[in-house]
Amino acid sequence: MLTALKAENAAEAAEGRLGSYGAVVGATLGGTAHRLGADLAIDGPLLAPGIGAQGATPADLPAVFGPAVRNVLPSVSRGVLRHGPDAASLVAAASRMADEVRAVAE
Repeated sequence: MLTALKAENAAEAAEGRLGSYGAVVGATLGGTAHRLGADLAIDGPLLAPGIGAQGATPADLPAVFGPAVRNVLPSVSRGVLRHGPDAASLVAAASRMADEVRAVAE
């Protein structure tokens, strides 16, 4: 499946753009994908649920996604929402999470 997604994204990747076809890969996998020989560098977006309440942190993303970490869109809801209901607290929590993700994706 990952090979097929990479093939679908090839034309956009050749133009330096992120492809339109992505995958959902749990952020709690650790190095499992790498150990299984799965290449997550599909040149498309990778949705990563599991950050926050499910146990993964932004610091875990490089181990899961390797060089493809730059294409990861982490899904965080409960990890941010637990800081509510105050809007300012929610914004602050979301900003902190975004900063942590940016730091590991660079």
